[in-house]
Amino acid sequence: MPESVQETVSAHLDHGGDCLDKGKYDDAIAEYDKAIALDPNVAVAYTNRGLAYAEKGEVDRAIADYTKAIAIDPNFVLAYALRGGAYKHKGDKEQAIVDYRKALEINPSDQLTKNNLKRLGVTS
Repeated sequence: MPESVQETVSAHLDHGGDCLDKGKYDDAIAEYDKAIALDPNVAVAYTNRGLAYAEKGEVDRAIADYTKAIAIDPNFVLAYALRGGAYKHKGDKEQAIVDYRKALEINPSDQLTKNNLKRLGVTS
């Protein structure tokens, strides 16, 4: 990919992050859409768009984006952790545990994920 396209993708990711931080979720989604249109293989774009959807209460769309991010990068700990949280929010405790455990398999020192598992009654 040409460097100019990579720079444009990065700019959309940065602007999307700024929008996300300000609670402008629709604007963030639009920025991540632009980044994905330029390069559909950027896992962080899907993960961040998933965050925006989750903040809007669109949990199924968030899960779909986290799943796409994981398909692109099977070792993306944050995508597993966030998808676990989305499943937990939906009441799917079993799938949440699966995702949290996968996140810990990749990064055993992730204390936030350990805490999330404990909240679900999982101690090991």
